[in-house]
Amino acid sequence: MFHCVEKYHENVLMLHENVVEAVVIGIADEHSGEAPKAFVVLKDASRGVDEIADFASIRSFLITRLEKAVDSEKLFPHKYLRGGIEVPEEMPKSASGKTLRRVLRERIGKH
Repeated sequence: MFHCVEKYHENVLMLHENVVEAVVIGIADEHSGEAPKAFVVLKDASRGVDEIADFASIRSFLITRLEKAVDSEKLFPHKYLRGGIEVPEEMPKSASGKTLRRVLRERIGKH
């Protein structure tokens, strides 16, 4: 998957009011070879009981934004977030504070 598509998804997710951090990685997909999957950290106030509602809100928000992008030919339909969205407590980080995408990929492999 091209990094520009990952960045595009991350930028769109970060526009949502309850998203603190968003990372998108490519995961194996039997239809296209690779599909984008998002990991989204929510604001503390969004956790708990409202987390499911926020998840639905984020998903709806993303779909609406992606449909607009597809309509304007910025993003092709095969780049939709078909890998799903996961809401971890926090992102795995290196000592320097970089997000460890490798660890997220390893997590997917264990499921």
